[in-house]
Amino acid sequence: MALDPLGSSEALQVLLLAAIVAATLALAIKQARDLRALEQKVASKKRYVTVIDCGGSDLKRDFREGDYVGARVSECNGREGVVKAIYVEEPKPEKRGEVKSPQGTGSLSRGG
Repeated sequence: MALDPLGSSEALQVLLLAAIVAATLALAIKQARDLRALEQKVASKKRYVTVIDCGGSDLKRDFREGDYVGARVSECNGREGVVKAIYVEEPKPEKRGEVKSPQGTGSLSRGG
C-alpha cells in the first residue's frame, strides 16, 4: 500500500483549518467574557442621584426605589420638599498616565 502524498497534505490542511477556527472561536468567547466583565464593572460604579427642592435650596441624596420627579418627600428638615431631578452620576474617567494618590484625592503624575 503506497502513501498518497496529496491525500496527507489535504488532511493536514483540514486539521490546520480546524485548529485556526477553534482558536478564533476561543478568542471570541474570551473577548465576550472580558467585555461583559468590563460592562458590569462600569455599571457598578454608576451612582443614581435624587435632587430634592427644599424651597430655595437643593438636597442631593442617593436614589431610592419609588422616587420620581414631582414626588413629595419630607426630607427638608421636617418640611415637605419636591423631587425635581433624578440622574446618573458617572465616575470621572481617570486620565491616562495618572495614578490615584494614597488618600484617593487628587492624582500623581507619572514621570516621563
